[in-house]
Amino acid sequence: MKHNSKIILSTLGILAIVGITTGAMASDGNCKRGSSGFDGSKVEHRIDKMKERLNLTDQQAGEIRVILEAKKGMKRHGDRREARRALMQLDPSAPDYMKQVEKLAHQQGKAMVQKIEADAQTRKQIYAILTPEQREKARSMHEKRMDRFKGRQHRDSRDHSSHGKNRG
Repeated sequence: MKHNSKIILSTLGILAIVGITTGAMASDGNCKRGSSGFDGSKVEHRIDKMKERLNLTDQQAGEIRVILEAKKGMKRHGDRREARRALMQLDPSAPDYMKQVEKLAHQQGKAMVQKIEADAQTRKQIYAILTPEQREKARSMHEKRMDRFKGRQHRDSRDHSSHGKNRG
């Protein structure tokens, strides 16, 4: 059971990282925390940014709009806040506490897999619309964004390294 929990938690961590990176292609990096990024104004904003950065034609922009609008209508696959609330409502002294935790972890893992698959499908559909030059530029922009993300992760880990320690 302990081994399964470690595997589940490791998988969830990896999936969370992958989930963050899959949405980065069309993102401008200005999304608010907790925002799905697919309400009407954000779809238009993303398309405008993609038109500007990738030099999309009006036809390409229209096709991408259809893809993003379809994604906007999709049900969100799990809410981390709801999952955290559910976890916090469990009674740690209950005899089946770890079984309940495992059930929640499995549900979240499944939801994360569905989200990643949906994001990957959206990315694949958008890439199919782009020219080879636009795809290369999008890949390059994505790599730069990931480098910045990695830099923030590293900086954040240093900032939190003294968390809880006596600083006096």
